[in-house]
Amino acid sequence: AMDIVGQMTFIDPTIFGTQKDFSADYAAVTKGGKILALQEGAEERIQERLRDAGAVTKTRKDWFYVLPKIKDNFHKVTMTDTQQKLYNMMVTNAIDEITKDPKTKDQWEEMVSDPDAESVPIELLAKLMMIEAFSSDPASSPYGRQNILQGDDLKSPKMPKILELLDIHFSKTPNEKVLIFTQHQEKVIEYVYKNLGKYKDMARLYRGGMKAALDDFKNDPSIKILVACDKSLKEGHN
Repeated sequence: AMDIVGQMTFIDPTIFGTQKDFSADYAAVTKGGKILALQEGAEERIQERLRDAGAVTKTRKDWFYVLPKIKDNFHKVTMTDTQQKLYNMMVTNAIDEITKDPKTKDQWEEMVSDPDAESVPIELLAKLMMIEAFSSDPASSPYGRQNILQGDDLKSPKMPKILELLDIHFSKTPNEKVLIFTQHQEKVIEYVYKNLGKYKDMARLYRGGMKAALDDFKNDPSIKILVACDKSLKEGHN
């Protein structure tokens, strides 16, 4: 975080003010005028200040390397025994199908070896979308429609975790907005949006070109959540 602050302060000294101002806003421990440790949450607030200042104006390939490392948090969802068995079977079948085709096998190996890959090749996406849909809304899957799933097996494993994370987010930062990304599958986007419960009134569903929904999210303080697929929104909106 301190490296990017130094670079951006050189470009525009007004972003963070004087060193004394910066220390007061973000420093937890200082010695001899040097910052030894940042306050909790300071990195996130520094990034927010940079975004507000409009400092990042180049393409992703030009500017991505200077930003602080993205923090990826992976949250485990709980499946029933039947859901887990079917999910594992679907993953195994998809990988078997992918690796039998030389073209998709090469794409798969490249994607697995590159954790920074920006997108999933379309040939792979088509084979993986059913798994994504199942983990979001098993009741609408072929197994749900064929009555293989019963009772709790029909409930979404993902939605309780999404709602739990929204509870945590808004309890700590009630005025900060949230983007919920899904894979590019219409019924998954619809399902997540329709099942936001108490948060649905403060949410908008975005598909490519829906300017009104995007404007509401950007400009209306009461609209705090935007649900979109990862193809319709990119870094510029995040």
